[in-house]
Amino acid sequence: MGFSLDAWAYRWPTGTEKCELSRGVPLFYGDFDEHDMEIAQRAYPGRRIVLTEEGHLIVHPGEPGPE
Repeated sequence: MGFSLDAWAYRWPTGTEKCELSRGVPLFYGDFDEHDMEIAQRAYPGRRIVLTEEGHLIVHPGEPGPE
């Protein structure tokens, strides 16, 4: 897969509309999917990445586990 403008504009982390701390954990606002979640898991090894129903990503401390 090559680089494209769509990949730059809409994929995590460059597709993040806003980032803030929510209850002490990073919350990335955007329209993300499972592919973005996999990228975030590689960027934050040893953390639990959660994809919300709204398509946002949350990076929790601790090991990945079942939701």
